[in-house]
Amino acid sequence: MRTSYSLALLFVGGVLTSLPGCRVVGTDYEPPTESVEKKWHADLASGLTAERADTAGWWRCFDDPVLDGLVARA
Repeated sequence: MRTSYSLALLFVGGVLTSLPGCRVVGTDYEPPTESVEKKWHADLASGLTAERADTAGWWRCFDDPVLDGLVARA
């Protein structure tokens, strides 16, 4: 009985403390405006390309037969 009373009190307290937050935003809320530059990233460094890398067998660069076996088993 005491546990259910404590839970009910905790619930009511949580509801009552969250209600003032509803009035803060209200109907006249306007989202902030943000400006983003047209060019928001830096150019690629020399020798780099924007092409997608082939990652299908990336673990093979380690030349490890145990790792190859684990990947094949998985």
